[in-house]
Amino acid sequence: MPIKVFEVLECGSPYGVGRQVAALCRHLDPKKFEFWVVYSVRPGISAQEFEAMTAGAKRHVHVPEMIRSVHPASDLAALVRLYRLFLLEKPDVV
Repeated sequence: MPIKVFEVLECGSPYGVGRQVAALCRHLDPKKFEFWVVYSVRPGISAQEFEAMTAGAKRHVHVPEMIRSVHPASDLAALVRLYRLFLLEKPDVV
């Protein structure tokens, strides 16, 4: 059974972290790792563009409440969504 890996990032973009996550999606052995991308995107890139860039992931979970700036209501909503997702899917690595 593959190791379930959740990569959580708020900055889905074609640069920096997004590029590194895309590389992981392409190069992790799918027989050994079930790679999920749990993400939000910044202005200028759509969720569909980021998912195409990280197409090697087993699954994509878009969490639009996860934003870069501090915003208590959005932060709480993102935390609740992430908590529920982790309880439901039980990843091995986050």
